[in-house]
This record gives sequence, structure tokens and C-alpha cells, in this order.
Amino acid sequence: MKFGGKQAAMLAVVAVLGCNPGSVDVGEGESSTGEATSTDGTTSSGAAVDTTTTQDGASGEGSTTEAAGDSTGVAPEGSRCEIQPSTLVCTHQTKTLFTGVTGVAPREVHWQTPLGEPPANGWPAVFLFQGSLFTAELFWTVLDAEAFGFWNQGLLTKALLDAGFVVITPEASLDGNTAWQTNIPPASLAWEESGDHQFMLDLFEELEAGTFGAVDVSAVYAAGISSGGYMTSRMDEAYRARFRALAIHSASYATCGGPACVVPGDLDAAHRPTLFLHGGTDVVVPQWTMELYRDALDAIGVETGTVLDPGQGHGWIDEAPTAIVSWFQTH
Repeated sequence: MKFGGKQAAMLAVVAVLGCNPGSVDVGEGESSTGEATSTDGTTSSGAAVDTTTTQDGASGEGSTTEAAGDSTGVAPEGSRCEIQPSTLVCTHQTKTLFTGVTGVAPREVHWQTPLGEPPANGWPAVFLFQGSLFTAELFWTVLDAEAFGFWNQGLLTKALLDAGFVVITPEASLDGNTAWQTNIPPASLAWEESGDHQFMLDLFEELEAGTFGAVDVSAVYAAGISSGGYMTSRMDEAYRARFRALAIHSASYATCGGPACVVPGDLDAAHRPTLFLHGGTDVVVPQWTMELYRDALDAIGVETGTVLDPGQGHGWIDEAPTAIVSWFQTH
């Protein structure tokens, strides 16, 4: 756990690096007919349906913190995570990989399996990507604070584990104190020459080798916020065949950054189904940049979903845990 001066300082910093056929809706507002039900009970359908919420609240050598978990398709009673009045803690394991363009850069990855026995083909797995400057440890241990919706981030980890997903959270470089390189030159222009690309290749190798437990490598998903949301887009752009579906929170296309956003005009119709989540008052990554990406996917028939919180800024919205788990379960 990495709280103390480092975490207290990070909680005061904005978690993003500023460089950087039809839609379906998910979450509690989805109706049995496929129409989206809003919080006021109305329904709608069409080529691009939004589920908009209206609440006010913001929502190498390895070391392990727990022995490898045995998991099941539907998690039995109990949880890897414990919620106290002011903390949420999920047990997990950590390994350091020596990777990057030099092959010697230390990068940590944290993971956990659900409780119980794995399905015959292995567990589905989710890569979760951190935002800028905020260590991936914050997926596993969080305080009940309003800053950037970190409580919801912890609830997402719990919800995924409880629903039977292996959760894998790699750290950005320098122990998570930087950002993903996806939208930062020169990596944004030459991705295959970047340290993060090599890190991902090493992570995929570890996945296939069973490091993260019994994983069904044909059922892998990705989600992330801010810099991690752009990195989630990169998963489709660079490694599409490895993923089934994506969830992008407070971000846009892989090479966008904040309001500096140009979405390519030649997106592929094979793009993975993508759920977009965003706060309506986000001034760090404006909502319209997300809409550029989503609308471009809608135009070429890629399945998308949208969950908005008009009162939230740049941070995890309250609907994120339920909506993301639902999206992945239906894909």
C-alpha cells in the first residue's frame, strides 16, 4: 500500500496528462426490450442512445500480498474486498517486470483472481489502466474521499472480482507517477518503439503463461480513466485481436489529450464494442471530445454505449462500477 505523503500529494493533482450498427445502453437503466430507461422512467431507442444520470454527487521478481486465488464464474459468498466506513481494501498480488525498450526498466503489475474455482476455460480478465500521476494501487486500496471519484474506482475493482473477472492493473512508468505514453510524442507517433508497447507485450506473455491465474485469453477486456482511458483506446488500435470490449472513462481516442483531440477519419468497423463514461462538467477532458470518438464509431456501425453524469467533473461517476461490469458481461 502506498499511502502517506506520496498519496496525499497526488490527491491534490488533476489525474490526466493534457497531451495526450447503433449504440446500446448499459447499467441499471437498461430495459428488457433493449430500450434505454432514464432516471425519470422515460425510454428511448435509436442509433445513438445515451443513459444520462442526474445525481448530484461526484462521485523480474514478483512479490505477493496474498496467495494466488482460486476463482469461479459466479463468485460464491464472500469477496476479495472489504469495505470499512472510510476505506475499501482488496487483497491482491504484485509482480515487477523488467521491460521497456531496454528490457531493464522495472514496471509493476497488480492483480487478483475471484474467489472459488475457475470455469473450465478460465476466468475472463480485465485490464484496468490508471489515470496520470495516480498509482494503480488506488484500484486496490482507497479512502472514502470525493477526489476524482476514487471510491467508485475501488468499487469497480470489487464489482469485477465479485462478478468473476480477474482484475489486472499495470502501473504507468516510474511507479505510477507519470502517465501512459499513448498520446505523448514520440510514442504517440511511433507506438511500437515505446516502452509502454513493450510492457504490454510482456503483460500479454505473462497472461498466456498463467501468471495472473487461470484466464480465458479469448475473454479479455480493458477499461481506464483519463490517461488510462486513452490507453484503453490504444488497446483496440494496437492489440484489437486480444480484446472483446472496452470501457473508456473521461477520455477519447488513443492520441487525443484533453481539448486537443482529432479523431481519425478512417476508423475500422472491426473496432471493439466500446462503452463511454463521462462527467458533464469535465473541463480537463471535455465531453465533446468523447462524443467525437463515439459518434465516429456510431457512423461506421460499431456498437457503443454512453453513460453520463451531468454533475460530475473529471472523475469516476457513480454508475461506473455497475455499467462497466454489465457491459463486459454482455460482450
